Amino acid sequence: MLPDELETNEYALSKTASTIQTNSFVKENDSFMSLLKKNFKIVKENIKDPLITKFFSFLIFQGLVMPSFANYEYYFAVDHLGIS
Repeated sequence: MLPDELETNEYALSKTASTIQTNSFVKENDSFMSLLKKNFKIVKENIKDPLITKFFSFLIFQGLVMPSFANYEYYFAVDHLGIS
């Protein structure tokens, strides 16, 4: 890792940790919609980070290029072939 990349990663980790610390407190009377809004706000703030954007871009690209059929194979083996 290059020194500037290390600084960026440390900044991203500290920023994420501070966001989690400030937003981790959930009140008992918070509604589902208010919690959903808080979560989307956190995602919206953190998606601007290039590291997170690259990570999610990779996951989407991998899902498009290499679909996984492991679940289908498992259910076929269990249900149709009788393997348990």
